[in-house]
Amino acid sequence: MNTTRVTVADFRNNMSDYMNRARYGDEIIVIEKWGKVPLRLEQMVEKKQKNAKSDKTKARIERIKALNATFGMWADREDMKDSVKWVQDLRKKEESRYANLLG
Repeated sequence: MNTTRVTVADFRNNMSDYMNRARYGDEIIVIEKWGKVPLRLEQMVEKKQKNAKSDKTKARIERIKALNATFGMWADREDMKDSVKWVQDLRKKEESRYANLLG
């Protein structure tokens, strides 16, 4: 791996370039501040990132499924299974009710 030493000011001015070089290339970016190394950028192992992403995605899907699942007194209602149709029917009932009131 190739190592590049840069100052904080240089890194600040060219941050996206250095981030891309560290991420996509085989390069380690060492950022120096007053001759000391407070930060070192290098590419992460790709397998760990993929596993972390898939774990996050699985967790997100589980949360969405839990939110969409019916519960309590709504769980056994067959008319609530298709919420779009239920709302359309409800609006039709309300519309016909107002039509009867207005004449």
